Amino acid sequence: MHSRLFMSGEKRDFVSTEGGAEVTVVVALRDVVVIAKSIVVEVVVAVIIVVVVVTLLLQVVTMVMSYLPVDT
Repeated sequence: MHSRLFMSGEKRDFVSTEGGAEVTVVVALRDVVVIAKSIVVEVVVAVIIVVVVVTLLLQVVTMVMSYLPVDT
């Protein structure tokens, strides 16, 4: 995360020396969008991983419960 921010900061400085403040704002907005997209992608991947792990755990638990003798 920090490396992304650092890289975008470098890019912003480079563009601002070329074009001026307006370009800096545009590049800053673009950086925010890129960072937001990456955060969204990471969150989606994390949610998918959690769902897969939970379903696998539930399957394992149901298998173990079916093998265990039921006390009634």
